[in-house]
Amino acid sequence: MKNLKTEKRINMKERFNCDRLMRYVKAQQYVFVSVLAVSVVSNIYFAYRWQRAAFREVTYFVTPDATYPAFASRKSSSKSRHKWEVENFAEELIVKMLDHSGDTYDEDLEYALRMMDKESGYKLLKQFIEDDLEALYKQHNGVSNIIVKEVIVDTSRAPFEVLVIYDMQVRFVGMEKKIEPKVTRGAIFLQAIVVPRCKKNPYGLKAVRVTFVEPPKREQRKKP
Repeated sequence: MKNLKTEKRINMKERFNCDRLMRYVKAQQYVFVSVLAVSVVSNIYFAYRWQRAAFREVTYFVTPDATYPAFASRKSSSKSRHKWEVENFAEELIVKMLDHSGDTYDEDLEYALRMMDKESGYKLLKQFIEDDLEALYKQHNGVSNIIVKEVIVDTSRAPFEVLVIYDMQVRFVGMEKKIEPKVTRGAIFLQAIVVPRCKKNPYGLKAVRVTFVEPPKREQRKKP
């Protein structure tokens, strides 16, 4: 009888240990499944983020002090540009083309030529050479200042069409009393085509068919 009680006690202890072991195994299974689920969700999330990043092109923010890269538009829309981008591109181009001093002439002109097609660049250089503008800036202390008055943009079709109206003041440093600064109104028409963005061309635009035109009167100002 005593042996039966002892055997029964042992069986109950074994069953208890077995139940504890089963509960432990199930708990470990739950932990494993939970970790696996978190891992799968994380992988899906990061794969989604990578795919989104892979289908974006780099856009650059331009400030007076520096150019900063940032992810922006998708490649599917990389052929489009915001109207304000075209306006800023055209305004900056015109300033680099015409706003000079002896110290900034070469650098500004190099930038302007890089932002336009070869045909427009050739025409611009030819006109500058004929007018002997380099000597005006470097030898005679000439300074030209550009104030953009209006930028008219049509982005309804490609290439984009732009008309920039500006005032240009020319003066000669040290000779202001002898030669009065002169202000003239001018205008430039250009078309802008979309090109890949890069650090040297953050707008992703290039000017073509750049042409000096007569400034339109106010009542004539419509989209180019």
